[in-house]
Amino acid sequence: MSKVKILIVEDELIIAEDMRELLEGMGYEVPFVAMNLKEGLEALDKYQPDLVMLDIMMGGRPSGIELARHIRSNCDLPFIYCTSHADKATVEEAKSTKPNGYLVKPFNADELYSSIEIALVNFAIPVNSNAAPEASRQTEMLVKDGMFVKNGQMFVKVKFDQMLWLEPDGNYTNIVTGASKYVVRSSLKDILDHLPKDAFFRAHRSYVINLEHVQAIDLHQVKIAEHLIPLGKVYRDELIRRLNLMQ
Repeated sequence: MSKVKILIVEDELIIAEDMRELLEGMGYEVPFVAMNLKEGLEALDKYQPDLVMLDIMMGGRPSGIELARHIRSNCDLPFIYCTSHADKATVEEAKSTKPNGYLVKPFNADELYSSIEIALVNFAIPVNSNAAPEASRQTEMLVKDGMFVKNGQMFVKVKFDQMLWLEPDGNYTNIVTGASKYVVRSSLKDILDHLPKDAFFRAHRSYVINLEHVQAIDLHQVKIAEHLIPLGKVYRDELIRRLNLMQ
């Protein structure tokens, strides 16, 4: 499991550190606090955050709007404005960047938490496209490098490269990683349709495996993390071909 990484871009140090403390107390990871546009641009590339908390006015100019436009044009991630400006002109300019949230300072911990969780849910792609939006958003959503899975009151990020295999469990699917097992309310087929096709493979009608973690295979099974996964006869030749291509 990976914590949701949140980049803070805020030029007032006290506010930034207070926000960092709140976010880390909620279970999020804050890899960096950027104090200006330049640091924000560099941090986006260096830390690859899942979400950005973005001040609008920095150094007396709307640098946050510039950074937001960069995010919309070049990055696939949500951002939330955190600003003391709620006048019509600022809001209209902010709206043009299509933010995933707009918090007016001062805000409390509950407002911060709910804004982040809603932004993540609305930004991500529901796995089960046939389910009602309200239902799918309660379970799991896909982003570019993984999946947000409901864990208690929060969504946690499970990266694709951490997944070892997936298996059905009635109307649910178990996602097995090296450290944990997550139960999600989507069918194996729905999840497989959204997984990276170059990394995941259906080795059996009841198993999808991550090819990067295959340790050994024979005619009947695949070994991953010292576990033996059954290998269906109809999938065997294609799996051997795929593994040969990776060598």
